[in-house]
Amino acid sequence: MTTLQFFILIGNIVLVNTVVVGTLMAMAGRQWKQFAVLFPPMPELVKAHRRTWQTVKLGWFSWGLSFQITVDAAHVHLTPGPRIGKLMGNRTASIPLAAFAQATDVAARPRSRFGRFRLKLGGQTVELPDWIAVGIAEASGPRAMPRPSSSVQ
Repeated sequence: MTTLQFFILIGNIVLVNTVVVGTLMAMAGRQWKQFAVLFPPMPELVKAHRRTWQTVKLGWFSWGLSFQITVDAAHVHLTPGPRIGKLMGNRTASIPLAAFAQATDVAARPRSRFGRFRLKLGGQTVELPDWIAVGIAEASGPRAMPRPSSSVQ
């Protein structure tokens, strides 16, 4: 293999990877923006439970360890981390607790294997950590959402 062939091969690999990764990132960013439009950002209340480095899955795309999630008495706030948010143009989504009460489970077993629960919000399948269900139940009273069981189903 000559030097010219080597550089052509490497250039093609870099070009294809750039196009594929860029397309996937644009698709994920567009999906998040559509979701965030349905649930515009709201101010966080003073007494709120906050955790960082949380995983959120929306449709096909999973943003692992890149969200700060805050649960207060009125909303669940999903704030993208600074790097992923800047990279894909994400913005905060504030889901009202009433939307969780009206959300439909995706399956008879809405829990995933990884300690998250699945539901349909705004026409899209969303996976969130189980601790959010506990926070919602504590914020809204015992009838808002059932507490998740400790065993994985």
